[in-house]
Amino acid sequence: MPQTRRQIIDQALALSREMLALASDNDWDALTAAAARRQSVMAAGFAAPIPESLRTYSIEAIERIQHYDKQISALVESNRDQTQKSLTEFHRGQKAARSYGLQE
Repeated sequence: MPQTRRQIIDQALALSREMLALASDNDWDALTAAAARRQSVMAAGFAAPIPESLRTYSIEAIERIQHYDKQISALVESNRDQTQKSLTEFHRGQKAARSYGLQE
């Protein structure tokens, strides 16, 4: 049985919540997969004009999705900064090891 428009919107919201949880857990591969699934759902759910009966619900859902996306972006950026810091420290360690002849 095909999904109703509301079910598709609800699925997009559920995927957005899942993406936030995955970002919180630093599960970047799963986050990427969930984002791709959500993109497909959103394309299916919003390809045609939204019926008047679902307009308010759709607007509220999109606003919640945008809110989740802001939180996800903040987590991604924070992780990126932490990863960059770790890489810098790693490279410093390698450089120090080379200077002491501990690595070739």
